Amino acid sequence: IGDDVDTHHCVDDRPMSTRQCATLAMGTPCDDSEPATTGDMCVSDADDATCTGTVVIVADVIFPIAADDVQLPAEGEDIDSSPAALAIKAGLAMVLASNFGPGITIVILSISTGSLAVHYTVQVPVAESMEVSTITAAKESARNSLAANLSVSFPAAEGAPDVVIPAGDALVTPFKTYAFVRIGGVCPP
Repeated sequence: IGDDVDTHHCVDDRPMSTRQCATLAMGTPCDDSEPATTGDMCVSDADDATCTGTVVIVADVIFPIAADDVQLPAEGEDIDSSPAALAIKAGLAMVLASNFGPGITIVILSISTGSLAVHYTVQVPVAESMEVSTITAAKESARNSLAANLSVSFPAAEGAPDVVIPAGDALVTPFKTYAFVRIGGVCPP
């Protein structure tokens, strides 16, 4: 209510225009106002806590081996925790941590047969040391590092020796970044 409004018809006292709110608990969803991030949440319980999100990078890597030579996830098995996925994640993490920092999370979304094609995400937490602009700028450098340095030792199928893919043999697709942004709806008049 503005100061120039007649308030003599109001039933209660004038409401406060501001009030002190309690600090949100760590892990509470929030909005960091950065459209390139997703999964925004409070990062501590302190009074000066900040809201921060994660940049999600999606890519594929294709290994020049027959899928029959590798122990692939069984029907119904969780792909991301399968022996093949754990081997791939270890190789990816070794290279990508130098580009995006040690706090990254790699999730294997699918492993396809033919040549062994792996679809994965890299979740990079935004922090003071790794701003969104720095993450975006590092994507091409990270891709080049993977193409030159990614080496994976796959668990072999049926007790055969492990299948080792040496550095430089994997095809790495360009990184793409996705974020989900909530846009409030507008009702027609």
